[in-house]
Amino acid sequence: MPSVTGKSSLFGDTKAIAKDLLEGCQGNFGKNALGFLCCDARVDGRQLNRLVSQALPFPVVGGTSLIMPLTQNPEELSATLILFEKEGLSVSVSLTDPLDEDNHAAQVKQLYEDCLAGLPEAPKLLLPYIPLVPGMTADLFVNALFHLAGNTPVFGGMTTNDLDAEPAFIFAGGEAYEDRMLLVGLSGPIEPAFAMDAQLTLVGEHAPRVEASALNVVERVDGMPFCDYLRSIGITPEDRINGIDALVQYGPLPAQLKNKLPDDFGVPEIRCISYTDVEKGVAAFSSEMPPGTRFNLGLILREDVKTSAKRSVDTLKKQMETGLEKGYEYSLLLAVPCVARYFAMVGGDNVETKLLLENLPKQLSVSAYYGFYEIAPVCDGQGVLHNRSNNASIVLCAL
Repeated sequence: MPSVTGKSSLFGDTKAIAKDLLEGCQGNFGKNALGFLCCDARVDGRQLNRLVSQALPFPVVGGTSLIMPLTQNPEELSATLILFEKEGLSVSVSLTDPLDEDNHAAQVKQLYEDCLAGLPEAPKLLLPYIPLVPGMTADLFVNALFHLAGNTPVFGGMTTNDLDAEPAFIFAGGEAYEDRMLLVGLSGPIEPAFAMDAQLTLVGEHAPRVEASALNVVERVDGMPFCDYLRSIGITPEDRINGIDALVQYGPLPAQLKNKLPDDFGVPEIRCISYTDVEKGVAAFSSEMPPGTRFNLGLILREDVKTSAKRSVDTLKKQMETGLEKGYEYSLLLAVPCVARYFAMVGGDNVETKLLLENLPKQLSVSAYYGFYEIAPVCDGQGVLHNRSNNASIVLCAL
């Protein structure tokens, strides 16, 4: 699948950024091509997406990222544009209306049906971009999509902002959206390969049990309010901190679930703490934490990031071997590392980026963004893929 890459290191002049990207993507691409646009959240994503989309005769999708991953100097890169196509490839792009708690299930169903209607045959891959909607967790949208998709592989994540009041954007149709879900469907002669991996250094052996919760808000564990539990293990909860303060406090301290799930194939299931409410004694997590859930809190250390990144590359290469044996060639890598992994590396070398760039096949163009939520299929012992969502993980997809 031929692909080309455009990059820019400029900030401030959006027209100049678009010019850099388009000049780097020279090639004879037809209407069946697809563009992936990712930009640093400090860039004017609305204008950049509009300029790039107006210059190309095929769909451009993507979103914003806290910072640009999988580059040696992420602070110096402002945006990437990847174009790819393959003979016989069909692309369908669909978008929901603005999402809220009352309409999300019906909206995801219509999104899925619209995406399938735009393809001549069943999709080989579904690529969702999940919006950061205040008061709603990503699993509300993702679980509904998993149910509809069945055995179709699903890969993607939730786009990120720069942790201030600005929204995280999703790009589609030349517009930038903050409250809509995007779904890209691909059909035709493709053989995608996947990897998901995560690792924590657990704090203590005891796994407390959730006794009372409301969706993602945990009220009591082991007979005490959640905030009292934090104090019992030496952690002082902060009251309703948000954005960068919440990530600094809780990002490196996610919960690894202990429940044995039918589709647990070696990748730990992790949930990050979004905030605590000291007055009520509760904590909000990134996804649902139903009563009966057992968990261990853990730390994301640099060595954990490095080890899980190496395993993800090994897993991806092993899956790619199947496609290579069938005569497929890989030229594109989609990647969504969790933003919590980035914060585990602040103040030192980006060991994850260094390891991936040194070990991934050199011919792969890379389209990546840091996510608040990651989605990818996981392979069981019989070689069957099962769609999973996670936090604190890295997910990879080669096409």
